[in-house]
Amino acid sequence: MEKTLVVVTCLRDCDQLHIMFKSIEKYLSPCKFVIVVNEDDNGVVLWNMWFSENSHYLSKHQVQVFTRKEILPEQVAEWHSNNPSPVWAARDGWISQNILKICIAEKITTKEYILLDSKNFFIKPTKLSDIRRHQKHKVFTSFYDVEEYSYVWGKDWIIAVASKLGLPLTSTLNDNAEIELRGPSTPYTITTRYALELLDYFGGLVNFNKWFLTTRLNIETCLFSIDRPRDGGYPHFSEFYLYDLFCKIKLGIDESGDVEFNAWVLWSKKSAGEQATIIEIPDFVYVGGIHRNYIAESSEQEIEDIYSYFGLLDRGPAGKAAVC
Repeated sequence: MEKTLVVVTCLRDCDQLHIMFKSIEKYLSPCKFVIVVNEDDNGVVLWNMWFSENSHYLSKHQVQVFTRKEILPEQVAEWHSNNPSPVWAARDGWISQNILKICIAEKITTKEYILLDSKNFFIKPTKLSDIRRHQKHKVFTSFYDVEEYSYVWGKDWIIAVASKLGLPLTSTLNDNAEIELRGPSTPYTITTRYALELLDYFGGLVNFNKWFLTTRLNIETCLFSIDRPRDGGYPHFSEFYLYDLFCKIKLGIDESGDVEFNAWVLWSKKSAGEQATIIEIPDFVYVGGIHRNYIAESSEQEIEDIYSYFGLLDRGPAGKAAVC
């Protein structure tokens, strides 16, 4: 096996993780599967109770479960305690999830690992080798109007990362317009050796964590202290942009693929449209997903209908289309 499936999850994701597990049992060929439980000791106890009732879905796979404490050194927790931040306290799970997706490389024994989020699920028979990488795109000019460039949330993070990697950038559009990276969404493929080299570049797990947290929190605190429009409420910080930039700048390697997108995901009712729409899913897409925002905006029946369409609630065959 040359690839490992990885998910970083937590207690509040158990309902969605249950659907993922059912899809793995139904559709995914045997593979290595690493689960990282992003919880404190009390949360891990509760998660283990849930897992004991749901692990049977994974019986044909080689499963390893790690806790956050087993991945991140004790020095990281000590550093958090000695450097309290209201932003960190409010965003602990999301930020540590970003970090764990890179740090898990130290536990991976295959050439590559494919990261999923708990919202993801398989929609048809799949081998990990079927999952293709995203194409790269011009980060700042693909999705944003040039006049709105000063409000692009990912800009500040990418500039900070590039500076750390020895590529100074300014905040002007002309300097950054040609930066091309993969989209920061799952499924996301990482070459294990390159992730380990990234950690080495930062001086190991502890220093990587300190830099990531300090840089991210400094930017976030600054952005929230001024009046700027926010799409979704949070700045866009991506461990995936960090990884891609490292490969590009320090290793001279392009990790991008050949498909515009590799998952069918419902992010919100706003982005999906107000009316029910039939979406044709390309043959090269093997993974679906429903973000918790979409779930919160939908009725229980709507969500069940989507899962049932893909054969995950025993109410219909899987296919190429879905109603959203």
